[in-house]
Amino acid sequence: GRSGGYGIRSSSMLTISDSAAITNATGGSGRRGGNGIFGTAMKIISSTIGTAKGGEGKTSGGNGIYSVGPLTIQKATITNATGGNATSIDGTGGNGIFSDGKLTIENSTITNATGGTSTNGNGGSGIRSNGTLTIRGGEIQQTTGGNATGTFGTGGDGIGSNGTLT
Repeated sequence: GRSGGYGIRSSSMLTISDSAAITNATGGSGRRGGNGIFGTAMKIISSTIGTAKGGEGKTSGGNGIYSVGPLTIQKATITNATGGNATSIDGTGGNGIFSDGKLTIENSTITNATGGTSTNGNGGSGIRSNGTLTIRGGEIQQTTGGNATGTFGTGGDGIGSNGTLT
């Protein structure tokens, strides 16, 4: 039971700034799909990310962009953030952009954020925060929750927060 590898991984704060351009960061497939971009905490500032995509996984698809702690996106452009699909019947789809803590999106453009699909599990969310989710300025063009195709599945949210949504 191996997990897919990560596209970009930091075991501490990951900062992408100063007009950095990441064309493609994709997690590998496995029992659990790898994340496209992963950090314990993350800041994406004045930078461009073309595609960040989680890998397919049996039990869970990877997240496109995943931060365990606070995730801050400022003056950035993210064209595609996509969660990986779950391939086993009750696996969970990955999220496009996910923070286990606080998620702040300021003056940024997000063209597409899409959750991964599931069968009888939960589809992933386009943008998800387990803490406070704040969106200020900028433009979020399309967020799509992942479909759950089975009888007992639950579709994902376009934008979801387990905390305050502002």
